[in-house]
Amino acid sequence: MKDYRYIYIIMALLIPTAASVVTPIMALYLTDKIHLSTSLISLYYVLLPIFMVITTQIAGKISDMGFNRARIIAISATFGVIANSFFYFIPSVLLLFFVVVPCFSLAQVGYSQIFASAREYGIKNLKSSINFTTTLRALASLSWVMGPPLAYFLVVNISFESLFFCCGVLYLLAALMSYLMPNVEKEVKNTESQKGEILHNKSVIFLFISVMVMFIAFTGYAATIPLYITHELNLPEQLPGYIYSIAAFLEIPIMFLAARMSKRIGLKKIMVAGGITLLIFMIILPLTTKPIVFMFIAFLPAFFIATVNAMGMVYFQELLPNIPGQATSLFLNACVCGQVVGGALIGIADNNHYSPIYMVDAVLAAIGLLFLIVVKKPKEIR
Repeated sequence: MKDYRYIYIIMALLIPTAASVVTPIMALYLTDKIHLSTSLISLYYVLLPIFMVITTQIAGKISDMGFNRARIIAISATFGVIANSFFYFIPSVLLLFFVVVPCFSLAQVGYSQIFASAREYGIKNLKSSINFTTTLRALASLSWVMGPPLAYFLVVNISFESLFFCCGVLYLLAALMSYLMPNVEKEVKNTESQKGEILHNKSVIFLFISVMVMFIAFTGYAATIPLYITHELNLPEQLPGYIYSIAAFLEIPIMFLAARMSKRIGLKKIMVAGGITLLIFMIILPLTTKPIVFMFIAFLPAFFIATVNAMGMVYFQELLPNIPGQATSLFLNACVCGQVVGGALIGIADNNHYSPIYMVDAVLAAIGLLFLIVVKKPKEIR
C-alpha cells in the first residue's frame, strides 16, 4: 500500500503558508497601493469572512456527497492563483470586491478539505487518525510562524508584486500536488440525511456556539493586547511580540500532548480544560501590569489554542463521522465567525482603556465553557 502521508504534509504546509504570507500585509497593501479609505478596508475584512463561511460550508456538503476532495482542493488552489494574479497585474478597487474577494474565499476551501481527506485517510490506513491530523495542524501553525516575516521581508526589500508572485506559486504548487492525493472511498449519504445530521444534533449546535463564543473572547484579546500594553500601560513596544512568540513556541508541543492525552482521558475533558484556561486568562489579564507576568501567563492562551483550536476540529469530526467535510467546515466557520465579532470588540475601548474588553471576554469565555459542558462525549476517538 502506498504511503500518502508525505503528500498530506506538503499540502498542509503549502496552502496555510500561502495564506500566511498575504494576510498580514493586506491592510498595508490596500492603504498604500490601492489607496482605499478605512471604511472600504473594513468592508473588505467583513466581506471576506462572510464569503469564506458560505463557500467552505457549500464545498463541505458537495465533497460529502461524493465529489473528489482532491479535485476540490485543486479548484480551490486555482482560485488562489487567480486572486494573486489580479493583484500582480491589474489591482483595482472594482476587481478587489467583485473578483478578488470571492477568489480568495474560494482559495481557503482547500484548507478544510485537506483535513477532511486526511481524516478519512487516517481512519482507513493509520493506527491513529487524531495523531496524524494533529501533526498536520502543527505544520499549519508552523507556517504562520514563517509566513508573516517572509511577507514583510519581500514587501520591504523587493515589492508587493514579488509577494503576490510567491503566493501565487504556492497555490499553483498546491493545485498540482493535489493530483497526487489518494481518492479515499467514502460512504455517501443523501442531502436530506446530511442536513438532518447537523440541524437535529444539539451537541453539534452547542459545540458550534461554544467554539464561536470562545473565539470572540480570544480574538478580543489578540486584537487589543498590543494597544493595551503600549497605550494603556505604557510598557515596551517589543513586549507584545515576545508574548506572541512565547505562545507560538509553546502551542505546538502542547498540541501533541493534548492529542495523546485525549485518548486517555477523553476529548471533551481536554476541550473543557482549554475553556477553563481561557476563562482564567481573561480574569487575570486586566489585573496584570508587569512585563514578566505577561510573559509568564502567555502559557494560558497557548494552552487554549492547542486544545480548543486543535482538538475542536477532531471533536466536530467525531460528532459527525459520516460527513467529515461539513464537520471540518463547521469548525473553521465557528472560528471565523468568532474572529469577525471579536475584532469588533475594540469598539468597547474608551480613551485608550482596554481593560473593559477583557471583562467582556471573561463573561464570553464563561458562556462558551457552559455550552461546551453540555456537549455530549464522542462515542470514540479515532
